[in-house]
Amino acid sequence: MFYNNIKRNVMAVICLVTLVMSVGCGNNTTDIQKGDVADVVGQTGVLTHSGDNIVIDAEPDISGSEYGVYSFLNISFDDSHIFDILFHDKDSATKETFSWEENGKTVYSHSYKTVHLQDDTRGENVQAEFGESLLVGGEPSGIMYTTPLSHLVLSFFRPADMSYTAISGNDFTTDSLSFSSPDDAIHEVTNVLETIGLKVSDSPEIFAIDAPTANVVMERHRNMNIYGFNTALYPDSYSISDECYFIVFNATHNEVPIYNNGFNFTTVPDLYIGHPEIHVIYSQRGIEYLNVTLGIDEYELIETVTEIVNAESAMNIVVSRYNELITSSNIVFKSVTLMYVFKPAGNGSQNLIMTPAWVFDGVISSPSETFDGRGGVVVEMSVAGREVIIIDALTGVEII
Repeated sequence: MFYNNIKRNVMAVICLVTLVMSVGCGNNTTDIQKGDVADVVGQTGVLTHSGDNIVIDAEPDISGSEYGVYSFLNISFDDSHIFDILFHDKDSATKETFSWEENGKTVYSHSYKTVHLQDDTRGENVQAEFGESLLVGGEPSGIMYTTPLSHLVLSFFRPADMSYTAISGNDFTTDSLSFSSPDDAIHEVTNVLETIGLKVSDSPEIFAIDAPTANVVMERHRNMNIYGFNTALYPDSYSISDECYFIVFNATHNEVPIYNNGFNFTTVPDLYIGHPEIHVIYSQRGIEYLNVTLGIDEYELIETVTEIVNAESAMNIVVSRYNELITSSNIVFKSVTLMYVFKPAGNGSQNLIMTPAWVFDGVISSPSETFDGRGGVVVEMSVAGREVIIIDALTGVEII
């Protein structure tokens, strides 16, 4: 139902993951050091380690002062209500309802769309659906609303987060657009989301997608033929009337960030959770794009946390995983954050809980060979993908 777009050097990552799985799922012999929450939160300094294939150089990012373990309730979205609020061309829309069995209950998904068939340059006599669409439902319930403008914007822009690599994120530096100030846009979008039932942060990230920059980026993507830019589906130029804001409502709980990546848990087959951030595109016509993969209604405290694994101990657990690896790849971790992470409740349960965890976010570099033009070969390290290791801050066990 929802997208995840991470570019990777597949072979390098597969080889690395295979090796990691062989050593990372056994018994952890590293001593686990815990401390009172206040002591661990109050610690300062940079974590450093330099080994044969792993480097850690990061100052832990700690935002909260109190932590707990939580269960949560998902929002039951009213698809008709959302359709009435978001959809522009209601008269032309058609609706379909799908259902399936999941974990012993019937799950529903409702689809509304208008379809405009246009020639697609990817093949002869091929036409592509290109219109307005809304998908509501699933388990847990989510929302995906798109318009032709959102397809265009997402073809050349996306901010960096835990789910995907940035696309042209550094190109757009304009602060404000003529149709609305950033503050007014956030206010309008927040009001709409609240009517849907979504509670969002009051300080989101916001990017102004202005026409002059968009046209430069679009032309660059056409020339390079990257990110699937398809000139048959999109206009030749991006007009001022298409200018919009891309707004990212970061997911937090009690000022603590929530890990934002879709997660397939290897310890419980067929268990998946979407990313909790909410993405919106807002133009002078209103909301053009809404991506909600995890609508949480409320949290319920299961356990108050008094002790957590300290940052240095978490680092040693990560290092111990890689010390046994035989690989030509290198991993550099420059981000270590104490945040909330969803994980299975245990005993094979399909239920999820939210717990504090240390998230190590790094970059994998692998050797690549190029010819030097004189018959020789030059071996250079090139970025092959991202590596994220999550250590449960209560147990010291990796969450996988």
